[in-house]
Amino acid sequence: MDFSSAVENIDNIALVSDSGGFVGFDQGAGRYEVHSLFSPSRKPRRLAILAMRDALAYMFTSTPCVELVTKVPIDNRAAKGLARIAGFEKRFDGTRNWSGDVEKQIGFYGLNLEAWALKSMDALRLGRWFHATLETLKTATQSLAHPEDVVHDRIVGATIAMLRSGLLWKAVSFYNQWASWAGYEAIDVLSEKPLVVEFDHMRIEIISNRIEVLSCQ
Repeated sequence: MDFSSAVENIDNIALVSDSGGFVGFDQGAGRYEVHSLFSPSRKPRRLAILAMRDALAYMFTSTPCVELVTKVPIDNRAAKGLARIAGFEKRFDGTRNWSGDVEKQIGFYGLNLEAWALKSMDALRLGRWFHATLETLKTATQSLAHPEDVVHDRIVGATIAMLRSGLLWKAVSFYNQWASWAGYEAIDVLSEKPLVVEFDHMRIEIISNRIEVLSCQ
């Protein structure tokens, strides 16, 4: 299959690994239709799963993507299994031309940023690291600490990953919408250059992969 025109479009995103890859077609407003490209002869299967997890993390934390959608023929068990492991949920079914004049039954699946964050081990690890570091400082300064919350760890981890990628307003919008719903305080942006935010009773500066605490309340 020739994907050169899709890859040449700067609005689309192509991700390649040793075992295969993904192409995300920009549909506007942060939605990308993604398709997986893996050879059935490539082994082991876990490489495709690892590539998929890295691709999801990249799409949601390093690009404008807020939602991924995909189409899966019901007879493609491998693609359906990969979508299920990734956390995609079926939205509806339909019949479409799939290859030439061949019609197939298709499942339409979707996964949004929040649903990914709430299942992502990458987000959880980063959120736990961030909270553990800040809680140590809060203890030293006798500042207010909130109870442990695994869900908050995941949301914070996704937010920090986006901030470190330079996606300031995507990160702030994502976190503040969730915080308003879940009963947490919002992030306040104090400066864009350098990036300084007030977050969880802390004033922090974020420079690429370095996070510096400026003050603790």
